[in-house]
Amino acid sequence: MQRPPRAGIHASLGVDAALACGAFGQSVTVIFEGDGLELLIPQRMPQAGESNLHKLVLSLPLYDIAKVYAVAPANLQVDTGELEVDPITPEQCQQLIANSRHVISF
Repeated sequence: MQRPPRAGIHASLGVDAALACGAFGQSVTVIFEGDGLELLIPQRMPQAGESNLHKLVLSLPLYDIAKVYAVAPANLQVDTGELEVDPITPEQCQQLIANSRHVISF
């Protein structure tokens, strides 16, 4: 996830894709980086018809998505409730991608 919450439909599609894969029993790892780190920060009140993507991100464990990472400094502080977000380096991110069967980037 590299898109901020208000970057059009891309961020929403990324969250929806992760939740759908988890709901159908796929092994899902989610990595937030760059502007996508904003998805880990509580949003302003969404306008009519918009989803609160931060709340959807916090629901990842309900869809059996337990591997969640952020390409960010180790001192990353976000209000994630029950969601565990592990900080990783760009090199670790590349290793995760290289070892993945399928990669979807939003």
